[in-house]
Amino acid sequence: MKRVLFIGERLFMKYGELEYFSERLKAVGAQAVSTREMTDKELLEAAYDAAAVVSIAGRVSREFLEAAKNLEFVMTLSVGYDCVDLEAATEMGIPVSNCPTYCTDDVSNHAMTLLLAVSRKLH
Repeated sequence: MKRVLFIGERLFMKYGELEYFSERLKAVGAQAVSTREMTDKELLEAAYDAAAVVSIAGRVSREFLEAAKNLEFVMTLSVGYDCVDLEAATEMGIPVSNCPTYCTDDVSNHAMTLLLAVSRKLH
């Protein structure tokens, strides 16, 4: 069974116990693995047989990528992917993906709200 590691404290703030992902991964014969309580050493050990990594601001370093001998894919659940060592991932042939349209509506709504607040001197 393929294992998908979930890393980054912000991810656990949003998705808690990973139920959303666990159900979907189970349907395709994969297992969600929480790294919430893992030390750096335990994380590197868990990386060894991981097929994929999903991250929100969890650092995916060269050291991590080198430890992950079976890694096929890295996904960031954010607009950016600055938490991933792209140079190392590229050298190793590991695809990296992001969510380029994540919360764009929320950001634009917030920007317009701030604009109106300042123009009406609501501060």
